[in-house]
Amino acid sequence: MGTRGIGRRLNYVALKRLGRLPTQPDETRPTYPIRHDWSVPTGAVERWWSKQPVAARTAALERVDGLTCGEIPIFGRTRSDTWPPVWRPSGDVLPWTSYVDHGEADIKDVWEPSRFGLVGPILRGSGADPQLDGVALLTTAVESWTNANPPFLGPNWMCGQESSLRMLSILLGVGALGGAAALSPSDRSRVELLVSHTVERVLPTMGYALSQRNNHAISEATFLLIASMLRQRAGDAVDVRRKASAALREAVNDQFADDGSYAQYSFTYQRLALQTLLMLDLVCRQFDVLPPVDLEPLFDRSLQLLERVIDPMTGAMPNAGGN
Repeated sequence: MGTRGIGRRLNYVALKRLGRLPTQPDETRPTYPIRHDWSVPTGAVERWWSKQPVAARTAALERVDGLTCGEIPIFGRTRSDTWPPVWRPSGDVLPWTSYVDHGEADIKDVWEPSRFGLVGPILRGSGADPQLDGVALLTTAVESWTNANPPFLGPNWMCGQESSLRMLSILLGVGALGGAAALSPSDRSRVELLVSHTVERVLPTMGYALSQRNNHAISEATFLLIASMLRQRAGDAVDVRRKASAALREAVNDQFADDGSYAQYSFTYQRLALQTLLMLDLVCRQFDVLPPVDLEPLFDRSLQLLERVIDPMTGAMPNAGGN
């Protein structure tokens, strides 16, 4: 962790014990609209689907049917649940600072549905059948989640990385399904408010994320950078981008080696870090913004390493390290 990391960790503990971390949203902060020109280019995906057999389209649509019947993606498989899912254990919710992640139960079982892995099946189903109303499925899930998880209350707000990954998934889904312009006014306002609350949750604990020297800092800094680009006329956009840029530069330079390997001994965590950075690259390219670190050499080195261990027939990788 190093001296700097210890200092950041102690600062986080002190702020938490003194009650100086946000446990409710600042109602005086304005909510800024998401740019109407934000969208994910889908031409390549459409061309790919045009070459797929009917069986592949059928499988994608059956997966969406399963989703709406409560078969929720979790840890690479599905879990029988409801639609929308049950997002957290029943009972009263406490401020996020009241929860710990080292109890008897594995908190990841609570967090996993709220990572919005359901966006993947929705996008694949929409690609297989353009008539599928993917927007309705996504916005139904977002509305349900926000109703069950008031800002800064409950276990789904306790981790900055989890909050960031959730918002990145939702924003990717919105962009790939036509952008903010495809949302109804109420759904657009709901997503914009969730972005604002997530920025307010993640930014104060960026130092703690950096102290861990793992993909937490990359996920959180990436989300903050993307939020600063997507929120039109945001009064805090310059400050958010400055802090997130510094954090991302530090994290990337610390965690990616010249030979393409990653600081965490795990192909799964390396894939996660690369996925978040690829989304940042996508947004930067769309809005003609230079990312705070040169991503192309990083992608090249990582892919050269991963290509050497991927099974060329199945695409599978060794289950090495934590996942």
